[in-house]
Amino acid sequence: MYVERALKLEVKGFVLKEASGDYLVNSLYKIMAGEYSAL
Repeated sequence: MYVERALKLEVKGFVLKEASGDYLVNSLYKIMAGEYSAL
């Protein structure tokens, strides 16, 4: 449900709250570089 909503909003990244802090930081760098990130 959340993923479908995010895709409709054309988000660049989606990180679950269970993700590690390192993954969150790496995802932010990817998004800032114009890439996509999901977990």
